[in-house]
Amino acid sequence: MSFPAAYYKLLYQRIKKQGNSSYEEILALIRTFGERSCEGRPVEAYSAQALAVDLVDIAWESSDAAGGLYIAQALSLWPDCLRAYDYLSLVEKSKKKRLAYVEKGVEIGRRLFGGQSLEELVSDFHHNDDPQIYMRLLENLARISFEQGKVSKAIVIWEDMLRLNAADHQGVRNHLMTALLLQRDLATYHDYRWQYDEDSSIVLFNDAWLALMEKGDSQLAGRQLRAAAARNPHVIPLLLQPAPPAKLPIAFADKSPEEAILYACIAWPCWREVPAALGLLQAARDNQPVPPPPDRLSPGGRSLLCNNPFSPASPLQLRPDLQDEEVAQLPFLRLNRELLAAIQEVQALQLTAKGSLPRALVKRMYDLRLFPSENIDKGSIKLLQEKNFRQLAVARLLAEVGRWTQKRKGKIILTKKGLQLLQAPPAVFYRELLMVYAQQYNWTYTGLWPSAIADVGQWGWGLVMYELLRQGDTARSSAFYAGLYFEILPQLLTQYRDTLYASGRERATHVFRYRLFEGFFRLFGLVDLVSEVPNSPEAKEGVHFWRSALAARVFSIG
Repeated sequence: MSFPAAYYKLLYQRIKKQGNSSYEEILALIRTFGERSCEGRPVEAYSAQALAVDLVDIAWESSDAAGGLYIAQALSLWPDCLRAYDYLSLVEKSKKKRLAYVEKGVEIGRRLFGGQSLEELVSDFHHNDDPQIYMRLLENLARISFEQGKVSKAIVIWEDMLRLNAADHQGVRNHLMTALLLQRDLATYHDYRWQYDEDSSIVLFNDAWLALMEKGDSQLAGRQLRAAAARNPHVIPLLLQPAPPAKLPIAFADKSPEEAILYACIAWPCWREVPAALGLLQAARDNQPVPPPPDRLSPGGRSLLCNNPFSPASPLQLRPDLQDEEVAQLPFLRLNRELLAAIQEVQALQLTAKGSLPRALVKRMYDLRLFPSENIDKGSIKLLQEKNFRQLAVARLLAEVGRWTQKRKGKIILTKKGLQLLQAPPAVFYRELLMVYAQQYNWTYTGLWPSAIADVGQWGWGLVMYELLRQGDTARSSAFYAGLYFEILPQLLTQYRDTLYASGRERATHVFRYRLFEGFFRLFGLVDLVSEVPNSPEAKEGVHFWRSALAARVFSIG
C-alpha cells in the first residue's frame, strides 16, 4: 500500500464521494489534505502508476459497479496496469470479455517482463507482485485454452511458465504432464517426469496409465493404480463417470477432491483409449477401502458441501436421470415458467414507475392458485406489487440473477438464455432453477430478517441436504438439523447475540429454518411438512419434516 493506513482511508472516502476523476483531479484532491507527507515523501512524489495501483485496491473494496469506475480511472492513469486486468478477468461474467482481458494482460506482461527480465525477477518470485500477476494471467489463459479444446496452445503456455519459473510455485507441471499424455507426446512427458521426480497422486495415476500404454502390463498397472487410489480415492469415481468434469479447478491441494477433478478433466479421454483401462479402474474401485460412515464426513467432504456442493467430487450429487413428470407440476417451477411465458407473450413487459411488475400481472400470477394465501384471500394483504406475493418476488429475482430476463428502458424482455429455458423440458428447467437459487441468488433478498447474518442457511446448505437424504425418512424438526448445522459451522452461531426476547441460538435457528426449509427445500419440493406445534413461541422449531420422494430423485449421496 502506497499511503499510511489513516491517509489511505481518507483518500478512499474522498475519491469514492467525488466519483470518476482524472489524474489531475485526484492530485488536486490529495492536496486538499494539506502539506502532510506520506512515509517521508511528498504527495507529488507518487506516480501515476502508484495511484493506479491504489485505485485497483479501492475497486476490490467496492461494489462491482463502482469497482468498474475505479478500474477505468486506473487504466487511464496507467494503461499497462496488470492489476487492473487481473481484476477485470476475475469479476467479468462474460466468457468472451474475460478472455479478452486475460489476453490483454498477458500481452502487457510479455512486453514488461518477457525474456530475461522476468527470469531475473523469478528468483524473488514471491516478493514482486506484478510478475506474480503476470504468471496468474498466463495460468488463466492456459486454463481457458484447454477448456476450449485448444490443448496444444495450453501446453505451450504451461511450458513457458515452467521455463520462467522452474520451481513451479503454481503447480502447472501437473496440468502439463497429463496434457502431454493426452497428446501422446510421451517423449516430452518422460523428460518432465525425470525433471520432477515425485510421487504425487497425479504422477501415480499417470504411471499406471503408462504401464498399460507402453508395456501392456496390466498387473503392474493394477498395482500402481491401487497405490494411486490409496493416495487420492476421489479420482477413480470421476474417471468412471460418463463424461469428464467441465472445468479445471482454480487451485488444488495434494490428495484433495480438486486434485481429482484436475486429473479427471484432462486424463479422462486417455483412460477411454486403452482397452483394458476401464476394467482396471472398475476393479480398483471395487477394491478401494470402505469409506467412513456417512455421519463422519472427511474434512474435504465437509468443505465441498459448504463451498462447492455441485462439484463433481462432492459427496452430494445431482442425479442425471431426473424425469420430466417428476417435477412438471411443482408449483414453484410452474410459477417461474408462467412468469417467463407472460413476459414473452407481450415481448417487452412494461414495469411500473417504481420498477415493479404490473399489478394486473401480479394478480394473474396469484390467480393460478399455485401459492394460495389466506391473508391475501381475506384482503388483509393487498396485491399491490410482487413483494406482496413472496414466491413471485423470488421468481422475478431469479430471472434477473440467472440472466433469463433483461431490463431496458423500463421494460423487461427475455434474453436468448431465457427463451431457451422457457422451451426446455421440465427436468432441465428445474435443475437450472435450483442451481441459480443455490449458487447465485442471495437468500437475504426476500427474507423476513434481511439484516440477519447473510451466510446462515445458504452457506453449507449441502450439509443439511446430505443429512436429509440420510435421515429424512424419520420426521425431524428443523431445529434438529439446525443443531447439526451449527455444530459444523459454530462461527455462524456465535454471531447472534441474546436479546430480551430470544436467545442467540433461537434467533439463529429461526433464520436457518425460514431460509433453508421454507425458502429453499419446500419451494423445490425437497421436504414434506409433517406436523406443527401451534400457539407457542417455539412453534417454528416444532415443525417437523420428512425428506420428500422427489429429494431422492434430485440428489444422491456417495
